[in-house]
Amino acid sequence: MEHIYINNKPLSELKETSPGENFIEIEPITGQMTRMKRSYTVVLSLECYDFSTVGECSGSYGSLPFPSLKNFKNMQIPVYNITEEISIDHDALVSSIEYITFSHDRIWRWSYAFTLIAGVCCVLACCF
Repeated sequence: MEHIYINNKPLSELKETSPGENFIEIEPITGQMTRMKRSYTVVLSLECYDFSTVGECSGSYGSLPFPSLKNFKNMQIPVYNITEEISIDHDALVSSIEYITFSHDRIWRWSYAFTLIAGVCCVLACCF
């Protein structure tokens, strides 16, 4: 872990004791995510392209429909903010997958029973 760098800073310098605005908490033994929070802003950026000079709104082929929009060229206009928070309830997760474990246990018991019956039939067939 000492060789991991984010924005040319070692990961050890970026670790904090309390989670910041954006974080993911993972249970270390199982690797299951327990909590996540992410905040970001959605922005509107007006871009226009001329096929002869990419990145510029010059000439007669600029793709912005109104001339007054050229004042907002390459500006990032905030539209709305989003904050996502997810937390995992371990008991609800276990109860939701309980059917899978119950079915697996039932299939295993029936397979074991039929294997035992087949083995007993083979032994009895060899005796007679």
